[in-house]
Amino acid sequence: MSDTLEGKVVLVTGASSGIGRATALALSEAGARVAVGARRADRLKDLAQDAPGEILVVELDVTDEQSVQEAVAATVERFGALDAVVNNAGIMLSGAILGADTTEWTRMIETNLLGSMYTVHAALPHLLESKGAVVQISSTSGRISSAASGVYAATKFGITAFAEALRQEVTTHGVRVVVVEPGFVSTELTSHITDPNIQAAAKDMAESMRTLQPEDIAAAVVYALTQPAHVAVNEILIRPTDQTRTPGHRLGSTVCRGARRSVRPRAPPADPWPAPPHQRNRRPPDATTPRPRRPWHGPAAHGRSVADAGRSDVGSGADRGSARHNGHGHP
Repeated sequence: MSDTLEGKVVLVTGASSGIGRATALALSEAGARVAVGARRADRLKDLAQDAPGEILVVELDVTDEQSVQEAVAATVERFGALDAVVNNAGIMLSGAILGADTTEWTRMIETNLLGSMYTVHAALPHLLESKGAVVQISSTSGRISSAASGVYAATKFGITAFAEALRQEVTTHGVRVVVVEPGFVSTELTSHITDPNIQAAAKDMAESMRTLQPEDIAAAVVYALTQPAHVAVNEILIRPTDQTRTPGHRLGSTVCRGARRSVRPRAPPADPWPAPPHQRNRRPPDATTPRPRRPWHGPAAHGRSVADAGRSDVGSGADRGSARHNGHGHP
């Protein structure tokens, strides 16, 4: 890649809405030839009409490795090269781990994580040839995990780990790897959530701040791709100015409140100093009661004062030997 996108070829996944659509339009406006992929092909056709430059529409399901390979092949066949990939396809099905529908976990892992891996795997030979770039759209949840976002965050942490390993493998070949981590963006992503309480919490959170817009993230992608060849912008973290925590933190509090209502109270803690058997009927000491000290069987215990302990005329040698043998103080 160079400091201009004029004539460059970029494949954008998940381009039918939100960040993917905005990124495809921004790249087209910057002069790139863009292949847009998603499952909702009708929306992609509308995108192609709105774009100022050349657009290739490819129906793409990133969870299907063959579909990904065909999309990459169609892009190279149409434009003759591939200079960059923007892995944007993703879903967010937030919810508590307890009682979760694990099919939702599978969907997130296959779409968010495996889908981006499949795309990189299929595109990498062409990117090595063009000394291109990979842009991974991750999330602030790829840095900080929260309740109700465990699996979603796991997929985003996975994207970051995969991207760093990829960077180390290809950077010496001139291929740049960029991870973009948006905070709360105004997209349809939260509409995927099936838990009505968490979906309502996400809506309340969006209304409580000036959220990012898809165009804000698209501008960051264009910025990273238009840096000089010797400059690699490997990570971009973007939050709304009003956002103090990850979105999952607010959503997680909803789950935690519900969990506290459903969990039975815990039994009181066990007595830290249980009484010996002959004192079991007595009131046990509280937790602040210090452990009783063992009596010191020193000279005073044998009828001698501490001052007399060192005198040879006090006590018999047998007594002193007994004290030494039993380890009770000084003889």
